[in-house]
Amino acid sequence: MKKLMNEVINKINSSKKILVVSHVRPDGDNIGSLSGFTAALALRGLNVTAANCDPVPHNFSFLPGSSNIIPLAQVKQKYDLLIVLDSSTVDRVGVSDLSLYSDFIINIDHHISNENYGNINLVFPEYSSTSQIVYEIIKTAKYKINSDIATCLYTGLMTDTVGFQTTSTNHDVFKMAAFLVKNGAKPNNICREIWQ
Repeated sequence: MKKLMNEVINKINSSKKILVVSHVRPDGDNIGSLSGFTAALALRGLNVTAANCDPVPHNFSFLPGSSNIIPLAQVKQKYDLLIVLDSSTVDRVGVSDLSLYSDFIINIDHHISNENYGNINLVFPEYSSTSQIVYEIIKTAKYKINSDIATCLYTGLMTDTVGFQTTSTNHDVFKMAAFLVKNGAKPNNICREIWQ
């Protein structure tokens, strides 16, 4: 896992233009991991664009950076690197050919059904969410986590564990949640925005 994680980080750090996408019909893990990851890469000084086939649902529009996610249909250029989040198949992204966007794909996901379609496949079914994998990348790479990033990743973690109720909710999940709260995520505000 560590070797694979380092491969991902090295590829990200050496790329000049990065496109990050996720799946159709976005949910909390989709928007949380997409917004949080692109914010962390931008804070690192990388040239990164976030895009999705479908728009951000209203109850996740409060997330910092979610307004920067552009429609995938507007992407007309190729990037050095395409990162696909939380999508077990290419079709789940809403397109049939990812090579339109890049010749190198990093596939990051936690679904056991993932088809490993990337040049690098960071697929960990034992993880609670894609946001948890993104968090591990950010921590391993020593990228900064500010309150905006913490809010996004906490949202992904909390929604994909259905409020910390799924079988994948273990001590690592709670350690991550505690770290994110310590770094600016506000659970009460996040829950109110999503469900109230």
